[in-house]
Order: sequence, then C-alpha cells, then structure tokens
Amino acid sequence: MDRTWTIIFRTLGCIGLAALCLALACATERGTEPVPLNYRLYVGVEGSSTRVFAVDIGRDSIVDSTDARLFLTSIPLATADGKYLLVQRVSAPTEVFNAADLSLVTELPGCGTYNALVLEEALILGVGDGCISYVSYPDFELLRTDSVKVAGDPLLRDPLELDTERGLLYTQLITHPQWYESRTELLAWDYRRRCVHDRWDFADAFPEQEIGIRKFTLSPNRTRVYVFGDTPDGAVLFCYALAERRLIWETRILTPLGYLRFTPDGKQLWRTDKGFVDWPIIAGYIFIHDPATGAVTDSISMFGYTSDPAKPLPGREIVFTPDGRKAYVAASDNRYSTGPVFVIDVARREITDLLFDDFQHLPYWLSIGPAP
Repeated sequence: MDRTWTIIFRTLGCIGLAALCLALACATERGTEPVPLNYRLYVGVEGSSTRVFAVDIGRDSIVDSTDARLFLTSIPLATADGKYLLVQRVSAPTEVFNAADLSLVTELPGCGTYNALVLEEALILGVGDGCISYVSYPDFELLRTDSVKVAGDPLLRDPLELDTERGLLYTQLITHPQWYESRTELLAWDYRRRCVHDRWDFADAFPEQEIGIRKFTLSPNRTRVYVFGDTPDGAVLFCYALAERRLIWETRILTPLGYLRFTPDGKQLWRTDKGFVDWPIIAGYIFIHDPATGAVTDSISMFGYTSDPAKPLPGREIVFTPDGRKAYVAASDNRYSTGPVFVIDVARREITDLLFDDFQHLPYWLSIGPAP
C-alpha cells in the first residue's frame, strides 16, 4: 500500500514539474513576442504653410510637423516598420522623412508622383505619367522603370490599391488626358510580371452613357470594386464584380467628390460627400453603406462646425484606426481656407473631437501608420 502511494506521488510530482516547465517555456516565448506598435495619424495641410503634421491617435494631440514646404502635398504614407514617411508631391519627387523627428532624409528616384508600399518584397512602387518605377526599400535605389503600354497618352492617378497575394496594383487610368472629356478606366498592373493584367471601362455596366471614375476602393477580398462615377445624368456610386465583369448594384448620390473607405472589419463602407457651400446650402455628410446592397444604414452631418454656422464643411479623406474604434475625416473648404479634422467614435457614430479646431489650416490628406 505504501509503495502504491509512493508511485502515485512521484507520478503527480513529474506531471507538476512538466506543467511548470511548459508554463515557463510559454512565458518565455510570450516574452519574445513583439509589443504591439503605437500608431500615428499623418495630416497633409495646405495654405500659407504647407506641411505634414503627426498626431498621436491615443491622445489626439499633435506631436510634430515637417518644416514648411512650398509645394502641394498628397497622401503622406508611413512605412510598415514606422521608420520613414513618404510625402508625395505633384510633378516633383517624393520626399522621404525620418518618422522619428520628421527631418528630410532623401528623395525617391523614378517617376512616382503617387506611391504604394510592397514591403513584403522590399519594394516601393511609384506611379506617374504612364510609368511604374520600382524602388528598393530601405535603400531607396531605383531598380527599374516600366512604361504602361496602352493606346493614347496614358496618365495614372491615385487612388492606388494593392492585391499583394496576386501581385497587382490597381490605379486610375486616364487616356487622352488632353481632351476635355477624358475616358477614365480602372487598371490592374501586375508588378511581378511587369505588364497590364486587366482594365475596366465599365461600358458593360453603363452601356447607354459614358461614365468617369473619380474615386474607388476595393473590397477586402479584392473581388469587387466600389466606384464614384460621374455620368451625364449625375453622380453614382456603384459596386462591380471584377472577375465576372458584372454590375452588382448602383445608387445615385449628390456629388462624386468624396472618398470611400471600408471599416477594418470589412463590414461597413463609409463615404464622405462634400455637399454644397453655395446656394442651395447642403451639408457635407458621412454616409455609411451596406456593402452588399448599397443601402445607407446611417449618416453623420458636418453642419454647424464652421465659424459661420450656416455654412457646412465638405468631407474629404477618411481613415480608420487599425482597431476600428475611431475614424478621422478631413473636412475643409477652399473658400474658408480652413477646416478641422473630425474625430469620430465609430460604434456610436458621433463626432467626439476636432483637430485643428483653430481653423487656421486646410487639411486635405490623411493616413495612419505605425509610430516610430
């Protein structure tokens, strides 16, 4: 009997020791996991002092800014490791800033006016007037430049979206840009094979009228595209299946001049509408759509936030924090040369704060990236 209990106690002791070792191993392994990165909001502003501001999204406070630059900025793009910030310019090289102190590091070589990051393959893709440039990261050396071979005088414009699984870069293609009414299409560029993968002019979806693309965004699985279209009968938002080349739904909207973004979970499509600041005064809005049907499920008004409460603020760029809890919307108008950035609680659909509420800036472009 004593021998039996001795065996039992020894067995339990071995099991306990094994469990302790496993727990210590797991704790050690967990200790080596990377700590989640903090994020920053980058805001490109225009006006008498054109610069990019860095905002701590935890406190919604400005932490730094670039020097005043006398050029037109576009979307400031942070690298996935948080080390650099690419400030894109119109008709000029992209500038590379050290994200830690926003000091100028270098300029990107190549033709890129707009840029996309493919850091899994250590690439920066620059998109310009009919060409794609390939720049190494983090060396910032030009590897090669490809011309996009299509009929006409092609012009490639933002927005840019990537399908890294298939190696595709989606961009807006304008043919014959010298014409007053230029044809606009969606182009998919295969950046691994360095050739045009496909292009869509949506003539099959709108056979009775020409349609121009203003802005677009891809579904999270990259099978559908959501497009602001401009037609002779007015503005339209539509959803289109890329592989089947089939219109899923369309809905008429007030203007085609806003922006489109999916929430990080892919369940909602948020759209800004600039409205009208002249008579008739129509407030700018943020509309929330069901991506499956296009139906508006909710909206947020931008009315009543200017120095003249009778005037609305047009909505511009929109971005979400990675956890999907907050959204930021640039809301500014050239007439006032001022405007804030709205901070929005996504779950409650409420504007909770204003950045640049002194109305001394004209925020245009927003992006969110890892903090250095």
